[in-house]
Amino acid sequence: MDNQQLWTLTSAECMLLSHTTHSGPILKKCPKLPVVYWPDGRVCFPVTMWLIECSRNRRASHSASRRGSTSTTDASLISLFVRYMANSAIEFENMSDDHMFHWANQLAAERDLSNSLLPRRHTTQIGRIMRKAIQFLLWYQDSFLQHRSLIGRDIGCQVRITEEHGRSRKGHAFQYMQHRAIPKNSVPNDVKPIGHAQITKLYDAIRHSTRNAYVRSRRRHTLRILEAVGGRRLEISQITVDDVRKAFATEMLVIKSVKRSDGKSRQVPVDRSWIAPVIDFIETQRKRLVNDLIRDGVIEADPGFLFLGIRGHVISEETITKEVTTLARLADISEKACPHMFRHRFITIQVAYRLKEYIDQELPMDVAHTILTKVAELTGHRDPMSLWRYIDLGFDELKVWDTAERVLRFRARAEGTLRQLETLLQETEGCFSQSALTQAMDLLRNVADVELGTGTGQENTLNR
Repeated sequence: MDNQQLWTLTSAECMLLSHTTHSGPILKKCPKLPVVYWPDGRVCFPVTMWLIECSRNRRASHSASRRGSTSTTDASLISLFVRYMANSAIEFENMSDDHMFHWANQLAAERDLSNSLLPRRHTTQIGRIMRKAIQFLLWYQDSFLQHRSLIGRDIGCQVRITEEHGRSRKGHAFQYMQHRAIPKNSVPNDVKPIGHAQITKLYDAIRHSTRNAYVRSRRRHTLRILEAVGGRRLEISQITVDDVRKAFATEMLVIKSVKRSDGKSRQVPVDRSWIAPVIDFIETQRKRLVNDLIRDGVIEADPGFLFLGIRGHVISEETITKEVTTLARLADISEKACPHMFRHRFITIQVAYRLKEYIDQELPMDVAHTILTKVAELTGHRDPMSLWRYIDLGFDELKVWDTAERVLRFRARAEGTLRQLETLLQETEGCFSQSALTQAMDLLRNVADVELGTGTGQENTLNR
């Protein structure tokens, strides 16, 4: 019950009251609006009303979140408040400062699902959760409790808050609500890219993670894309089938940068050895799922996104996190393992490749800026200098890997091929047919061609 998701999205056919006329109520189609439930399954109407109003206000002002998932993010955050209120048997109008402190301590005490030695969430995330609850309580007071002092800045309010001011890294001023129970943001931890051994364990855990063949295959290729392109979770979820087909032809995958207000996309080089298995997934498991859903009337047409849930909807960024967390737990990985660590790994490798000529030398500032600018174009970072912390990680990486000119291409080809071999071994489950052995040999030759400099096309330039 404690891990049960307390929110869902309305269906595509959902109709809600828009307004009334002399002829009667006027309904409006409202698909994909969040609905929040109490732990016992009843709809939590006040929170749901607030979320719907927030969603309507955003649509009216055309201020959709840059992350593209504000409604679902709000629902995910506020559902933790709903769970606390239910477990503590507290009515919204009886919330107090003491309850805020108690809730903050509970959030801080929860442990990571895959590693009980680590906290489940950092103080920054706790602040986001609690400030979302403050926003709801302010709305709740204005909507239902105009003559009570539930929350505010005045002495005597049950929940007393203050208005704080801050400034972004680019100098933009902003303000936010604060409560004494909200912990101060912790100092960011060092960037920790996910290791090769951890990734291999995640792949190995897939076959034991579910009986559903489609979900197993989707999880495998989600890891593959995370590893190959270093995208953010939402960017990975928004990749389309057409994007993948074009990438196989051009060896450049178009990624829609979700943190850019101008909607600009970026192109990330990706070897065909990474894309070929994804094409096979599209033509087999995904195609069968879509055809079955259309036949059963669940969906009318192919949504076009690469990764779909079993009911045909595009998977969310939260789903990607949950899947990696689930695999990490099944793989008995004691270290932290999350989707963003794949991004750290990708950035580190890209920086390392471009630093190879300066190992054991002083790195000129203008060269460093050029390197980080090039990498930022691949990763979607606005400020190249925000990647400065990867310089040290890049030099560390070079001490482990060969510094020859072919390192990045060989590494991409070798790791892509390795993942294909692992998939092949899992699917055959030890019963090797002649065709499976042939595929394995072809894949091994694929790596050998690059290592020995005997490949065709561009690989011919990779001499020893």
